[in-house]
Amino acid sequence: MMRAISVVGLFIFLCLNTVAQGQPNELLKYNFRFGIIKAGKATFIARDTTFKNLPTTHLSVRGRTTGLVDALYKVDDRYESIIDNQTKLPYKAIRNVRERKYRYYNEVTFDQEKHIAVSQKSGERVIPAKLNDMLSMFFYFRQDNLLSQLQVGDTIPVPLWHADKINKINIKYLGIKPLKTKFGKINCHVIAPQFKKGKLFKKTDAVTLWLSNDANMVPLLLELDIRYGALRCEIIEYKRKNGVHLK
Repeated sequence: MMRAISVVGLFIFLCLNTVAQGQPNELLKYNFRFGIIKAGKATFIARDTTFKNLPTTHLSVRGRTTGLVDALYKVDDRYESIIDNQTKLPYKAIRNVRERKYRYYNEVTFDQEKHIAVSQKSGERVIPAKLNDMLSMFFYFRQDNLLSQLQVGDTIPVPLWHADKINKINIKYLGIKPLKTKFGKINCHVIAPQFKKGKLFKKTDAVTLWLSNDANMVPLLLELDIRYGALRCEIIEYKRKNGVHLK
């Protein structure tokens, strides 16, 4: 159960040489439920910033348990990523995990041109082209026209940095589907990161992310079909600097 909650914190889921500027470009708030039980909440913020004098975007997400689930498992995870405004690839990533007595903290910087990453925990290593961290990956898929060019069943390979390791994950496109939300019925692009079946996941496409099929590409819903049941992370509020506000 705690591993499942951690996955939500992972997906929804400030640095030296970085200066935050002004109001957030985006503010998103979510509740997540395990069946009928309210399990926690998450907040995602995107701000304009600079990194080594370059214009960038600072992404941050905090996911934590609440209520009875918090008393039993107590998760409070924070992820941050600084991404290039053009490529949407990360310059820096921070992972700060607090799960019961477990603690994990690491900072990693990426030089995408030289294909080098430097981790506080493991030092320097060579990285593949277009490497994402977990937080930047979902922002990457919100780029204009990226999903609209795909056909149902298409997959995109994504090199991914997570837990101080380089992984390769395939993202499967499931098409455009209607989703009932508190804001009404919204047509969404649906993507599914492919994971191996095992103790946590019952099938390879057990995780699905629903993004509104409009200019804002709002992440509306994250679903996890796990062996313990269904875990849903649903949006409850969305604000954008251009005045768009859903609540």
